[in-house]
Amino acid sequence: MKRILVTGGLGFIGSAFLRRFVVERPNIAWLNVDAMTYCADPRRIDGIDKLPCYGARFVDISRWEDVARLVSWAPDTIVHFAAETHVDRSILDPEVFTRTNVVGTLNMPMVIERCLTRQPITIHGDGKNLRDWLHVEDHVSGIWTILERGKLGESHNIGGTEEVSNEDVVNEVCACVADTLDAHVDDFLALKTYVTDRPGNDRRYALDTTKLRALGWAPRRRFDEGVAEVVERAVRRWNR
Repeated sequence: MKRILVTGGLGFIGSAFLRRFVVERPNIAWLNVDAMTYCADPRRIDGIDKLPCYGARFVDISRWEDVARLVSWAPDTIVHFAAETHVDRSILDPEVFTRTNVVGTLNMPMVIERCLTRQPITIHGDGKNLRDWLHVEDHVSGIWTILERGKLGESHNIGGTEEVSNEDVVNEVCACVADTLDAHVDDFLALKTYVTDRPGNDRRYALDTTKLRALGWAPRRRFDEGVAEVVERAVRRWNR
């Protein structure tokens, strides 16, 4: 039986990968390795954690002795999602991030929370920094495409086709929250607060996805569709 070890499987992207493929590929033995930090949420894998093909070990992969104990499981493939994702934390405590991270991401589900609690929505600098946005389901399907069709030793970038500025992301989230709550969007746009830019904040993040697209992959969800879906789910959970 093929064995796939997934790190950070209780995080946002890792859990999406597990929710989809543990169910779709029950003939594979799955092992979720997570350090249970502030990023982890066991509720994200409710249901699949009871499946016989799924197992979990809660260890810190930055500790060599913990990693060494995983060797005995003898995985065929390692899918590495474990990462810190809060940019401000990376500036305050860079050691934590250099242990596990390659990139940081903007926390959208926080803009939604600020709208719901009527707190200031912080925008660093002029808000024109561009990011390449991709729905998490498209992200995990890209990973699976690489696992199935990619060549060993090759590197592939996974990215979307929509570069959106930080400020436009905030505007879109505000509009979706307003639609979901049947409220006026100006009530949420008024929460925008501009602050000094982060040190070393890149003006643009972009990826060349030519190699991945040559394998037959392409994103299926538009940015506005993904935002509306995330906002609706977040508001529903908030109102429970």
